[in-house]
Amino acid sequence: MGPRHFSSGGESRRAAAIGKGEIKFSLNGEKLRGSFVLVKLKQSEKGNEWLMIKHKDAAEDSSWNIDEHDGSALTGRTIDEIKEELPLNGG
Repeated sequence: MGPRHFSSGGESRRAAAIGKGEIKFSLNGEKLRGSFVLVKLKQSEKGNEWLMIKHKDAAEDSSWNIDEHDGSALTGRTIDEIKEELPLNGG
């Protein structure tokens, strides 16, 4: 299952979803899998904040612990290394 793409009328469908403040999509990555929704926060201090919510689906894993997966899937750096802007592992 790959990401969903808007087909015919894609641009207008995307614009309508953004205007509605609710964008539904699927991911099939190393860390994020399954169905998600981005919801625009109505009481946003910054005016353009979105909340990403994971739907309950077949990809849901209640035993998954985010603290065990705190590094970048792309670079291998930990969250602390990313915050400190340290160079890539081995680089």
